[in-house]
Amino acid sequence: MSSVCRVVADVPAIDREFDYLVPDELAPNVAVGTVVRVSLHGRRVRAWVRAIDVETTVASNRLRAVVSVSSVGPPADVVDLCEWTARRFVGSPIALLRSATPANNIAPNSVGPSLTMRPPAPEHDVAGGNAGNAGDAVDADALTLPVDGDCPVIWWPPLLDRRRQVVSMLATDGSSIVITADSARADALVTTLRRLDWPAVAWHSDLPAAARTDAWRRAARGGCVIVGGRTAVFAPVPDLRSAIVVDDLDEALQEERQPTWQAATVLRERARRAGVRFAVLSPVPSVVALTYADRVIAPSDDVADRGWPRVDIVDLGDEPPGTGLLSQTLTDALRHHTARDELAVALVNRRGRARLLYCPTCRELSRWDKEGSPLVADPDPLIAIGVRPTLCLHCGASKPRLLRAGVDRLGDDIAALLGGRTPVAVVDADVDAIDPAARVLVGTESLLHRPEVRRRRPALIALLDFDQEILAPRLRVDEQALWLVARCARLLVGRPRAQSRLIIQTHLARHPVVTTIAERRFVEAQSVDAAERAARSLPPFVAQALLTGDLPAVDAACAGLRLLLGDAVTVKGPSGAGTKRRALVEHPDVDALTGVLGDIASGARTEGRLRIEMDPARV
Repeated sequence: MSSVCRVVADVPAIDREFDYLVPDELAPNVAVGTVVRVSLHGRRVRAWVRAIDVETTVASNRLRAVVSVSSVGPPADVVDLCEWTARRFVGSPIALLRSATPANNIAPNSVGPSLTMRPPAPEHDVAGGNAGNAGDAVDADALTLPVDGDCPVIWWPPLLDRRRQVVSMLATDGSSIVITADSARADALVTTLRRLDWPAVAWHSDLPAAARTDAWRRAARGGCVIVGGRTAVFAPVPDLRSAIVVDDLDEALQEERQPTWQAATVLRERARRAGVRFAVLSPVPSVVALTYADRVIAPSDDVADRGWPRVDIVDLGDEPPGTGLLSQTLTDALRHHTARDELAVALVNRRGRARLLYCPTCRELSRWDKEGSPLVADPDPLIAIGVRPTLCLHCGASKPRLLRAGVDRLGDDIAALLGGRTPVAVVDADVDAIDPAARVLVGTESLLHRPEVRRRRPALIALLDFDQEILAPRLRVDEQALWLVARCARLLVGRPRAQSRLIIQTHLARHPVVTTIAERRFVEAQSVDAAERAARSLPPFVAQALLTGDLPAVDAACAGLRLLLGDAVTVKGPSGAGTKRRALVEHPDVDALTGVLGDIASGARTEGRLRIEMDPARV
């Protein structure tokens, strides 16, 4: 009798596995992870083999046979990792299996023979040592820290070249996976590794299908270095020996769709299963990384000082009345750098022209929508009335004061400040192309992700309203504010330290985050943050999930959690307006929480839309 295999159909709406007969002629090409075609509910669909030679409870006369073998698929250990990720982040494994599967079909037995890692000769080195910050002399021995331990965390300043440090952590007896969210820097690292004769493979979801298929095929042969974004955690390398995450605080490492898996967490689990070293390299490692680390490694104070740009903290409380966000320090810096034909970048995370108008007479606030149009409450509900008024919308007094200007208004003000002779461009996520003639770019932090800005090598970065970051009502506000500063510093890497400048404007110059930046005490600050979270039983020392969706579905999920977990679960909420609800749930055991959420999710979704976000980044 033919053997029986268990498959997962590539149909996200179906959350179960099915048993199929494996015809004798297909059996040699069927293994765990193989992509097959099966007949399901009257149509042929793609499926992944989850197990072979299973004992089925389905009657033999009801079993259907596998129609055909389409392609090789993820190896068994990666299939198991995908299923673990789906359970850990409460979602379907379908999207994960898709990421782990070659983009185009690869015929069975056509991948090629296994390869052995051939590391470059010892005389090969990363040329330029401190190439990212030419002009500052740093001892070459200080550019590579000795790394040992199974789970080290390496603090590495943003201006110093990280390539030497990454190369020092690559395995010489097998494959390595290097995860970095920035595709441009990943490509640069691949270019460097290939120049040094390392067998590097670029792994990005935005590559053409043919290139992704070639990368999958090369990874499956082993003996290589995989460099790419979050989906590289599922690369089919058979001989993993080293796993490295660069900049683990980058939110691009977390999937926005369900399941909302985080690349560092999944790669740590894969390294644990394989018994290999997992390392984190970042200018500001996360509290999660520090919690799991068995060793924390940092450069000397001298190297750390050289690796951070010159930082000016501007206390807006000391500025003359009416100055707003255009302080004298910022004004002088903009004029200085634009006169030298250098690029300046001004950041504030508010779009539009204005958000609030304050009337000194009646002390009322006039609200604005996200496009910059004022809102009035007559009639109800609020409606937009057009351009910004010159009178108070409530009492009619003249000259209402502008609060919280958006990037459009700031762009106008900076252009006027510079006399209208210097090109100023306002850039946000909706702008496709940046004016190459612009010498000042005003925008949100989305500017930091644009490779065309990095290629122009800015000399000045200004965070115009840092209070918005450090006062945000979020659990991880401190480390996210520090990470924003680190990202700004990375944008200055193209110039010598003496020619670059980072300006941070705030009304809270004595805030712990601000003093941390001024004194460059990042290691101590993150350690204190970790201790405070442990004392207050906050993530990562408890499991956390954010439930959002329709009122009945969220209420049903919360009721199920209370019923099954009792007093051990903490439910904050539900809250929200109208028919929408959101609730934050916490539990000491992540496995218990995700297990119960997985059990009750399908039932709760019969009541309406329900989104489950594990380890929410901005709660």
